[in-house]
Amino acid sequence: MVVGALIVASLGLAVAKPWEQPRPSPPPSAAVAVPSVTPTGGGTLPIQAPPTPTPVFPLRIPFTLRPPPATGAPWTDIRWQHVDATHPLAHFGTALRWAGGYASLGDDGMGGTRLWTSPDGHAWNPIGSGTATTFWPGVHVESVAPLGRRLLAVTSLPAPLSPANPPSSDPASAGPSAPQSVVFASWLSEDGSAWQMRGGPILTQPTRLSGPVLVAGSGDHAVIGWDAWPEPGGETSGHLAVTADGASWQPLPASALPSGFQVTALVAAPGGGFLAAGKSVADGLASAALLRSDATGQAWTPVALPQDLAFEAGARANVVWRLVVAAGGVLAIGDSSARELWWWSADGRRWTAVPGFDPVGASGCPGSSQGCGAYADGMVAGDCGRAVAVGGAVGHAALTAWVSADARHWRRLGSLGVVPRDRPSGITLLPGGIVLLGSTGAWYGEAVSGR
Repeated sequence: MVVGALIVASLGLAVAKPWEQPRPSPPPSAAVAVPSVTPTGGGTLPIQAPPTPTPVFPLRIPFTLRPPPATGAPWTDIRWQHVDATHPLAHFGTALRWAGGYASLGDDGMGGTRLWTSPDGHAWNPIGSGTATTFWPGVHVESVAPLGRRLLAVTSLPAPLSPANPPSSDPASAGPSAPQSVVFASWLSEDGSAWQMRGGPILTQPTRLSGPVLVAGSGDHAVIGWDAWPEPGGETSGHLAVTADGASWQPLPASALPSGFQVTALVAAPGGGFLAAGKSVADGLASAALLRSDATGQAWTPVALPQDLAFEAGARANVVWRLVVAAGGVLAIGDSSARELWWWSADGRRWTAVPGFDPVGASGCPGSSQGCGAYADGMVAGDCGRAVAVGGAVGHAALTAWVSADARHWRRLGSLGVVPRDRPSGITLLPGGIVLLGSTGAWYGEAVSGR
């Protein structure tokens, strides 16, 4: 990834850019070789830092956007501009707000991850590696979340080979196609810039990941969720662990979760506690699973979804994929075989169906042999404050954006600039706008207030 300027794809028409010229990249820092580490929380974490430094990508540099609208100011419009694939915005993924500002986790252009933090949503800085106050070289930042007034990151490194962790091609392992075993470490930051390794949720054995690692923070507690690659003859298994300090993690017993549970989404619930979504697999059939926890993340209770849009009995793809959280509610997105389903709740306990995928509407399925209207014609993102939806391309010349305080009642936003016309395939909500991915690349929709 080479960082360049954002450009506007519009017949060569120059438009004022909302970001400043990037500052020169700082020189690479010396790597810190750490043969083994004893975390603050106690116990020896079986992680070995790489013996040689990972090359510093030369264009991982700070950049700025226009300051976001004032806190509480309503968004009225979205000013769209195309984002060059070489700019960091084109590689932003999940984003969150915390007591010290904002953070976004994305890719680094070389097959790894890159964490960006900002105190104000205006100036964004990449977090490097190989110094006393940054991550080890070669670690993979799996997920970030707030923990009290600090920012928590969970990272992974390949686990050292041992009798408890044989090579994946070993007959006693999960087979030659199994992923590399990894061990987790947790890191904490007071300001989003300086980081300290504190501990890990698994201190004695590695795990082979079978999907993303999810972390959510609510108040003074955080929960991590992940799926482990199955052992021979077994099923993929979901796991949750909780912490109150980021150093000492307590894995939840399998009995605390539905049988065959696999986790696909993990968020802080409106009003406190956590929500975990996914599926429960038995005999090759999947049943949608939605769980809600207490404030500590220790006790989890299954939550029923309404039956008027029930999952198909006996289908193999019943699952809740995503949870979108706003200040006043949460939207759950799932599917059953060949159709998408949406539900909404104000508190994560009582759910109602959202027919027609309001506000984006149903897809027209152009050129598809599948039944039209089976999927939403857009995407939704939330940051625990506001929710934003982008879609409605069917029958329209360009995309439309909406904003909501509860992910259920929507207000349409005006469109300025060069508006994208392709259906979104990814969306990230930032404090000052939206990063959208589509067939024509990445777009930045800058939020405008009070036009």
